[in-house]
Amino acid sequence: MAYNEQEAAILRAAIGPRDWLRETRMFGGLCFLDRGNMMVVLRDTGGAFFRVGPEAEARALALPGGEVMVMRGKAMRGFVTFGPELLTNEAQLATLIGMAAAFTAGLPAK
Repeated sequence: MAYNEQEAAILRAAIGPRDWLRETRMFGGLCFLDRGNMMVVLRDTGGAFFRVGPEAEARALALPGGEVMVMRGKAMRGFVTFGPELLTNEAQLATLIGMAAAFTAGLPAK
């Protein structure tokens, strides 16, 4: 299954133009990279997960619909996932993108 192009357009618009932003297919979805670091991934099953970092994880999980990101049965610390309904909530989406961008800005470029 491929990611939804309409959802990708919503994420692109919410992230906005940034010269460091790159996109690549990953995990069956579309990954948005900050200087080579995973920031947001649009899932092929709908919704997205965000790399907010361990310090912001509890704050992100407190948002409606937030869940711990689990991959192959293991909780991924610092990553949170949200269903497709998130993409219709501009304020919450902007908050999560801001959290993810703040975290990845502190990482070295790859």
